[in-house]
Amino acid sequence: MPRIAGVLALALIALPVSAAAQVSVSPTAPLSPTAPVHPNLPWSGITTPQGQLLRYIFMPPQPVTLEYVVMGPAETPPPAPEAPPASAEAETPPAPPAEGEAPAPQIVRQQVIVPGFYVRETTVGYHYPERWAIEQAAPNVYRWRQLPAQFVPK
Repeated sequence: MPRIAGVLALALIALPVSAAAQVSVSPTAPLSPTAPVHPNLPWSGITTPQGQLLRYIFMPPQPVTLEYVVMGPAETPPPAPEAPPASAEAETPPAPPAEGEAPAPQIVRQQVIVPGFYVRETTVGYHYPERWAIEQAAPNVYRWRQLPAQFVPK
């Protein structure tokens, strides 16, 4: 009896058969496990230039520090400690600042956040959607720019 069960199990495993619920492509042709799959299935063999989707990768928001050069007031030396006046007549008014001094440049930093986005990873590369970025157009001039969608092959 165990020998018959072993031969029967081997026969069931070795012989491919189709299930009764599977429908053949044409009613006259029998269904075969080697027949082509339905075209709507993702493994049907239809090739796409971007490949099959594997996963979505989240690119988190990026903090960016923008630096601006701003002309500010000239740095003045710290005031000297005041000495007690000898007499009320000896007091002189403080001298006005010199007109010829140029203002000193100062660096001002501003932090902005570039929003995050999702990248689609496929079997042949990565698809980046339209996204926002900051570009420096000129010294002290920054602007938002929408980058176009792009595909980067692996």
